[in-house]
Amino acid sequence: MIGQDHRLSSSRCGYSLVEMVSAVGAFSVILAAVYTSSTALLNSMTVSESYSVGQLQAMDYISLDLRRATSFSPSGSNNNMTLPLDLTLPQYYQADGRTPNPPQRTTVTSGNKKDKKQHKVFNALYYFHYSTLGSTVAVRYYLTNGNLYRKEGNLPARIVGTGISGVTFGPTLDDIQADPMVTTTMTFLATTRAKTAPQSLSSTTFMRHYYYNDYKEN
Repeated sequence: MIGQDHRLSSSRCGYSLVEMVSAVGAFSVILAAVYTSSTALLNSMTVSESYSVGQLQAMDYISLDLRRATSFSPSGSNNNMTLPLDLTLPQYYQADGRTPNPPQRTTVTSGNKKDKKQHKVFNALYYFHYSTLGSTVAVRYYLTNGNLYRKEGNLPARIVGTGISGVTFGPTLDDIQADPMVTTTMTFLATTRAKTAPQSLSSTTFMRHYYYNDYKEN
């Protein structure tokens, strides 16, 4: 009896070939599902990162500089404006590009007032400015191999957007000079992970410094 019980106990140890094949098959299905889900999640994260860094950030940079611009000079024709884009900005930062210039107030006098015939916007007794009164810095945006570059003054150019196929401005240069509302439209490239190009972005910006660049005394 002892020997028979031992044989019965031994016969229950291990798995049959059919059971092993079934277990390996089930494990393979689970592993494939995990891999597919992980790949899809990784693709989604990559596309989201590309959208936030390569696209939204680029539009934010251009819109911010347009709001602060005292001049606007795109390339192309009157009704087909594109990059490179040259802007003139108040000198918010010192030559290193990082140290801010403190805001200053200067009383408007007959000697420093600007031509008030162009933009009769409001009466003002003071100029509010950064650095020396009237000092500005040049900023250029240009596109190379899908990368949007921003170059400020003599500082090295920086990439502020990726995966971009083109940037246009509207409505027309004549319209903007009469009423400085600029609509920026940005189109994008397809990527290896996103087979179709993302939807284009548009943003309309009021260049308030460009508009209020002339003051007059009371």
